[in-house]
Amino acid sequence: MNKINDIKDWLNVQLCNSADAEFRTLNYNKKKAYICFISSICDLENIMKTLITPFFNMTSYENFQNYIISLPKCTTATDKNFILNKILHGSVAILLENDIYIFEAKKFMESSISDSFSETVTQGPKDNLQENIETNLNLIRNRYSQKNLTVEQHMLGVENIPAVILYNNQLVDYNILDQLNKKIEEFYVKSINSVQKIHKDFMKENSILFPTIMVIDRTDRIIKNIEDGKVIMLVQGNPYALILPSVFFDFMISMDDYYQLPAISTFLLILRYISAFLVIALPGLYVGSTSYNPEIFRYEFAMSIASSRVDLPYQSFLEVLFMLIIMELLLNSSTNLPKGTGSVATTVGGLILGQSAVAAGLATNIMVIIISTIIISYYILPANLINRAISLSKYIVLIFSVFYGLIGVIIGFIVIIFYLASIRSFGKPYLQLFSSKNKM
Repeated sequence: MNKINDIKDWLNVQLCNSADAEFRTLNYNKKKAYICFISSICDLENIMKTLITPFFNMTSYENFQNYIISLPKCTTATDKNFILNKILHGSVAILLENDIYIFEAKKFMESSISDSFSETVTQGPKDNLQENIETNLNLIRNRYSQKNLTVEQHMLGVENIPAVILYNNQLVDYNILDQLNKKIEEFYVKSINSVQKIHKDFMKENSILFPTIMVIDRTDRIIKNIEDGKVIMLVQGNPYALILPSVFFDFMISMDDYYQLPAISTFLLILRYISAFLVIALPGLYVGSTSYNPEIFRYEFAMSIASSRVDLPYQSFLEVLFMLIIMELLLNSSTNLPKGTGSVATTVGGLILGQSAVAAGLATNIMVIIISTIIISYYILPANLINRAISLSKYIVLIFSVFYGLIGVIIGFIVIIFYLASIRSFGKPYLQLFSSKNKM
């Protein structure tokens, strides 16, 4: 009996940090039993019907023990680590006076098989988050069955919307947890229509342009970030999770990179950084080189650009601005159109508008090529939040290039880098890739 009590106390210690861990004592008619399970990954109806109800219906302790032994998928256990592992994978530990039994009661919640709205990948799992928080916990627990996974329950806003914080208690930075708990206590709104509202409120003091918290609906990315020591926040009624802290490098990584061969994933990552540079630099480089520093080109190429601009009624800055506005209209129209027709409409609209602008003498052929390159590079960036921030950053470089030419492009990049270096995501440097990494 002492050994059973020791195992019971040990299980309490191991699972005390998980809000979805259930510890129940059954006591009736001189019969006593103790059950332990994880509610988010177990079939509660099955547990009630198969274990709890028969316990109160049977007349003797021996009859209940014989009943437990006869159950399918029920085995005896003595090793405490084996028992804990089974509990974390969806089984129920039944502790009697002299024996411990493991009954499998795992519940698989079906997730709609659909593409992620926040990130598109070619490989990897398809089980994205749903609007029910219990379903999301089930999906995460089934993929990350670790004893160090801590589940904390919170209430948000005036209406006390249920929320859950997930993290690995051996890897997490507790300073980040303290900051998050403080923000949750200060979060006082009447209604929470989406997790993006929380995202906006949490990062309003850190950055007005670049995101410092990731919003994602992919379970594999959530698991990867828990393994990296980050904190995950789920909110009832929202099919998205908040990942914090999130730095610039996190937004440039795609989950496909973890499923590809190292050489391929490294090449794709470099390609994304090149794409980010092109999105930011190309408009400013065009204005600076054509209006201020045409001597950087070969004579033939410089004359070709100059001759193509002879019939244009305005300066290069206005030409770039006109085409960028057209580009922004195309990009935003694609998000409001049905998914199957959005990309087609953008492509066809871009071709027609580009040819018409050249034919009408409103833009040069090289300007159309530059805008097309920017659009392609924009779509190479994996995360929605970061590609919008990078897209807006090109206007900073463009403004400096109007006044200072190619020197203005360099000044614009320095301003952006200084701004990024000043950002903190829950105390972590935003340019974590280029600084000494703290233990997360």
